[in-house]
Amino acid sequence: MKESSELAELVTANKKLAFQNDEKEKRAAELVIANKELAFQNGEKEKRAAELAIANKELAFQNEEKEKRAAELVIANKELAFQNEEKEKRAAELVIANKELAFQNEEKEKRAAELVIANKELAFQNEEKEKRVAELVITNKELAFQNKEKGILAIELNNLAFYDTLTGLPNRRLLLDRLHQAFASSERSGRDGVLMFIDLDKFKDLNDTLGHDFGDLLLQQTALRLESCTRENDTVARLGGDEFVVMMGDLSHQPIEAALQAKAVGDKILSALNKPYLLASHEYHSTPSIGAALFNEQGKSAEELLKRADIAMY
Repeated sequence: MKESSELAELVTANKKLAFQNDEKEKRAAELVIANKELAFQNGEKEKRAAELAIANKELAFQNEEKEKRAAELVIANKELAFQNEEKEKRAAELVIANKELAFQNEEKEKRAAELVIANKELAFQNEEKEKRVAELVITNKELAFQNKEKGILAIELNNLAFYDTLTGLPNRRLLLDRLHQAFASSERSGRDGVLMFIDLDKFKDLNDTLGHDFGDLLLQQTALRLESCTRENDTVARLGGDEFVVMMGDLSHQPIEAALQAKAVGDKILSALNKPYLLASHEYHSTPSIGAALFNEQGKSAEELLKRADIAMY
């Protein structure tokens, strides 16, 4: 009985041991699975730790950026506060400027009203000015005409005073003035000059037979011939009637040579005046008489020189 009991306990114990072994194997299998799971979880934890390290670094970088943005935001807020203060100042200034502008607009309106009145006054004044200008134009034209007439009259008076009206040659007055100038020039240069006195023979007979108109034609043609025989700086003058004078300066320093020069011109004048004249339809022959007197720095007065030339002619 005891052996049966022990055998039964042994069987029970074996069963229990087998059961425990099965459980151990199950636990061992579960433990293998749990270890694998734990290894997997450790791997995941390491990944999470690595990701956490990266995330911490990113968070640290973001915190630094936030601090920078916060510092910039502080500066920006200060700048914004300054700008707001400036805006308030500008707004206050704008209020003042608007008041000033309103005042100026009122003044402009007053000035505009005054300008309208001034423009009307100016238009009236312009009309008056235009009237005055028109009157002034007429006055200026009248004045210009009068000045022109005065100029013509002055020329005519000058011509009457110094020139012969018939021939246009210098008269006695202008001749005497030029003689004085020739005396001064001769005194400076030491050169001789000559004065020729010319008279037309039987001139009175021409006037008595054909009339004074023919006598005037003869005098005019004689004047032209005398001018053609002389130099540009010489003087041909008419004293009156049929009396002409030729004055030449700047001859030779030597009296004899100067006399020969004067004689050459005298011969040229004689040749020119001896040629026939055509007076209207009449051919007329005239002969001249010429007397010459030399002058230099020791020469006498103009009147005395004229007398000497006149005497030489006779």
